[in-house]
Amino acid sequence: MAYIKSTANSIVAIQTLLVDACQEQGWIWDSVQNQLSKNTMQLQLNILADNLRIRAKHKNEGNYSAYVRTGYVNGKTNIVFPAEVHLFIFSQEVYLVIEYDVSHFQFLSFGISTLNSDYLWLGGTFPEASSQNNISVSMRASIGSNTAVSALFWAMGAQWGGGTSFIYDGSEWQWKGGQMPGFKVLEPILKIQPSAWNAESALIPIRGYKNHLENKIVLYVDLEHARHIRIDNYEPGAIVMLGSEKWKILPWFYKNIEDRDGVTALSTGTFGWAIRYDGP
Repeated sequence: MAYIKSTANSIVAIQTLLVDACQEQGWIWDSVQNQLSKNTMQLQLNILADNLRIRAKHKNEGNYSAYVRTGYVNGKTNIVFPAEVHLFIFSQEVYLVIEYDVSHFQFLSFGISTLNSDYLWLGGTFPEASSQNNISVSMRASIGSNTAVSALFWAMGAQWGGGTSFIYDGSEWQWKGGQMPGFKVLEPILKIQPSAWNAESALIPIRGYKNHLENKIVLYVDLEHARHIRIDNYEPGAIVMLGSEKWKILPWFYKNIEDRDGVTALSTGTFGWAIRYDGP
C-alpha cells in the first residue's frame, strides 16, 4: 500500500494529488477522458462548481454510476483551504480523505471488490444532487430528504437525499432503495459500541449488499482495508494498533460527542471509520 499526506490549496490540487498517487500504484490516467483505469474499473473525475466528482463503470459496459462528490454544498460545508489530504492507495481499494477547518472531513473512495473482479464500488461524502445542504448519519428509520448519509454502504436513494454509495454487480448499478441491505445486521453491533468494560470500540467490517428476488440479499463488497468504528473515545486521526497492524481513525464528516447518533444536521455523531495505515 501507499499512504500519502499532503497539503492542497485548491480542489484542482486535490484531484492532481489523487491522480498522481493512483498512477504510482498502477492506475492508468487518460487526460483526454479525465479517467483512471485499472483492471475492470474505469473511473471518471471532474470538477464542477468547486466539487470534485467521481463516477465509475465496468470496462466492458457503457453505463456509468451516478456521481458522488466532495466539496461545496450551499456554502455550509465548503472545504476551507489550505486542507490536509490523506491518500490510502491499495491494490484494489483507494481512499481519499480531506481534512479541513480543524475538525471536518470529506472523502471519496472507490475500488474493485475482492470477492469478484467484475464487482465495482464507489462512495463519497455527498450525492450528485446539489440540493443536499445537510449531512447526517443516524440510526433513525428515516432521514429528511435534504440529508445526505455519507457512510459507505449505509443508505442510498431519494429518501436519503440521493445515493452516496454505489455497487456494480456485474450487470448493473444499484441506483436507489433507501436503507442498504445489511444495515439491520450492522445496527445492533454499532449500538453497543464502545465497550462499557474497557471503553474501546471494535473494528467492524464494511460490507456492501444488494437486494435480490425472494427477499434475499447478496454480499458484493467486503472491504479489505477499511472498517466501521464508533469514535466516542478516539480523536480524529488517532492511530490504533491491532496486532502488528495500524489503523487510522476518522469521522465520516464531523465528530459530535453530544449528538452520538448524528441526528443534528452537519454532524456524523460518533460514527466513523478506520483505514489501514502504514504511515509514521
